[in-house]
Amino acid sequence: MSTPLGTTLSPAQRRVAEFLVEKRTCRRCQYEFCELENLGEFRCKKYHPFAVQFDANGNYLCCHRMRGADGCVPADHISKPDDSVQFDATQDDVLLISALAKIKPAQVTNANWRKDMKSGVWVVSRVDEKTRASAMTRQYDCVTK
Repeated sequence: MSTPLGTTLSPAQRRVAEFLVEKRTCRRCQYEFCELENLGEFRCKKYHPFAVQFDANGNYLCCHRMRGADGCVPADHISKPDDSVQFDATQDDVLLISALAKIKPAQVTNANWRKDMKSGVWVVSRVDEKTRASAMTRQYDCVTK
């Protein structure tokens, strides 16, 4: 496998590239996506931090909306239940993403990508952490009252 620039990929880069371009279906909203266009973009409209926990009326604990309602926290699309709320990318991964997407490396990262200055690793939030924390606090407030 090679990039659009003709560079041959190492086995590790090939695995990352396959992960990035494989077509998936979001398990929450059924949208078809690939990670190359998804990481840190928060395009899924169906994420609830407590999607399997409901109050006495059958509403989500996090936002008290009816079951099936749009999510209360912006998030990336996910295809498996075990997808993490965070993705770690090296600078080489960023360069690979930019080559595959045919964009400049600076265009790969956005406000949801933070660089750990010690390790140099990019940490990509898969959910809006501030909104998620607020929703989780609301849920615990309701449980303790």
